[in-house]
Amino acid sequence: MSRNEYLTTGEVARMMGTTKNTLFHYDQLGIFSPEARGGNDYRYYTVRQMDVLDAIITLRELGMPLPEIKEYMEHRSPENYATLLTKENAVIEQQIRALKEKQKWIQRQQKRIKTSLTINPDIIEEVSLPGFYIAAHPISSSDDKTISVKVSELLNSYYESKETTGFTVLYIQMERDLARGAHNLYHEVCLAMQTPPKKMPYRILPASKCLAAYHLGDWDDISLAYDRLRSYMKQHQIASSDGRFYEEELINATMTDKRSEYLTRIIVRI
Repeated sequence: MSRNEYLTTGEVARMMGTTKNTLFHYDQLGIFSPEARGGNDYRYYTVRQMDVLDAIITLRELGMPLPEIKEYMEHRSPENYATLLTKENAVIEQQIRALKEKQKWIQRQQKRIKTSLTINPDIIEEVSLPGFYIAAHPISSSDDKTISVKVSELLNSYYESKETTGFTVLYIQMERDLARGAHNLYHEVCLAMQTPPKKMPYRILPASKCLAAYHLGDWDDISLAYDRLRSYMKQHQIASSDGRFYEEELINATMTDKRSEYLTRIIVRI
């Protein structure tokens, strides 16, 4: 064997931007093996093999698992390569759609935070609420631990379903409970999404006009904001259209370590 006709493992690794350990691993799996072996089991490759290695590296960069790459390498053909690329292109398109949804969610959060910082928490105002797709989990509890468990269950369902649309968490109290002084008896926790989830059951919350009140500070005395909103509605003879009050955290522990800075919005559809 003429040494000048071959490339060592180190030379191939440097040339192709990979590592010797990666080449050893590919050899062990039978994905890419050297053309020849010398003393002490040294591996030697030919220049013509570099196109094959380049294809393997490209497929790995596209996220293809090694067993699938091995399967393809054992049945290489122009037709199979075209089929493989079509499949990978579909995967990339799905990833792009997911990233765009995440970007939209980030932009909505940025806008919401910016708006939240300018809110006067003492006001009651009329706002327009866009339509939402609501994935809900029943609670019917005022116990913080129970509520936390239900929220976790709903979020786990969201992530297990691999949904890509962003969401806003809403906590729902019923007007009938508020009327009898039960200010912390939550009926449901919801994920409000602007595009329909693919796997989670949901209902549609149509766009509507709403009244919004705000509570600045810890949630322990949020009943004051509910009382203020309900008094305003009674004074102006405004009725809830669905008997529900929607509670949304605008500023919470994710953004501040001071509970006195928490900001919650309470919305009622009218």
